[in-house]
Amino acid sequence: MNNLGEHYGNLGVVEEEKEQKYVFNQLKALFQDSAVKFQGMHDYYSKIYFKEDLTDKQLNNIRKKVEPDFTFYEEEVLGFVDDSLIGNAKSGMLFTKEGICVYGLLQRDCIYFEIINKTVYNDNDENDIKLKIYTDDEQITISSRYYSKRELNKYIERAIEILGVNNQ
Repeated sequence: MNNLGEHYGNLGVVEEEKEQKYVFNQLKALFQDSAVKFQGMHDYYSKIYFKEDLTDKQLNNIRKKVEPDFTFYEEEVLGFVDDSLIGNAKSGMLFTKEGICVYGLLQRDCIYFEIINKTVYNDNDENDIKLKIYTDDEQITISSRYYSKRELNKYIERAIEILGVNNQ
């Protein structure tokens, strides 16, 4: 009887792993579908890297820029939008299963999806200037001119839906 209990316990772990892989694949597909839209009208400034295209050097540069504020595991990286001049990943936007991190010379805003209460984007904003992200503790304003905040807002809302996070 004990072995039977272990068997069913192991089935629960297997089902959980399948669910996590399914969620990750949905987020990966979302990133792949959305990535070009993030660039907006500034696609000549940035380059999109899917996880498998990132070099170890780029991943190390990303890690140096975002940690300790944002910890990520390589296997959870979905992709990166690089807006550095030479493609070294020293500025850009990191997308992982857990959240996003936008960083550059004067900005580093990292946020986990699970703590987002709401996002606010003004659809009447023809210049696509700001996206505001609210948590219990802070308001983050993403205002980089290199990304479409309209599309980023759509991505965040859909990612939260996929993850089943409901903080609102």
